[in-house]
Amino acid sequence: MFPSHRIVAFYGEAGDPSLGVLGDGPPAQLWSRLSKLAASYRQPQVQVLPAFELIAYVAESTPDANGSYTARVSDTTIASYYRVVTEHHGLLTLDIQPGRSSFLADAKNLSYWLAKPDVALGLDPE
Repeated sequence: MFPSHRIVAFYGEAGDPSLGVLGDGPPAQLWSRLSKLAASYRQPQVQVLPAFELIAYVAESTPDANGSYTARVSDTTIASYYRVVTEHHGLLTLDIQPGRSSFLADAKNLSYWLAKPDVALGLDPE
């Protein structure tokens, strides 16, 4: 879609290595690994943007109090990834696995973060 640009991202849930590389360690440590990987995608005519794609709403096998079958990551956790991304001029994508909730309701709940220019939304229909 954008041949002169590439997003190279690490995906996952904070603290859970079974759901992606973001569970393998703290954001600052992971950024070092991501930067090295992103560098391998650089070409003279290609701009590379390193990114974290953090699962902000993770689908669960059991219902929560309102029956949505999801768990939301805390704002403190999102902030820890956001700090690293902004420090390095990267991108943070907040991923929603809606369970039985709605993408719109969950996105509205993340509006504080989504209003920031270096935060994007990922829709993940688990």
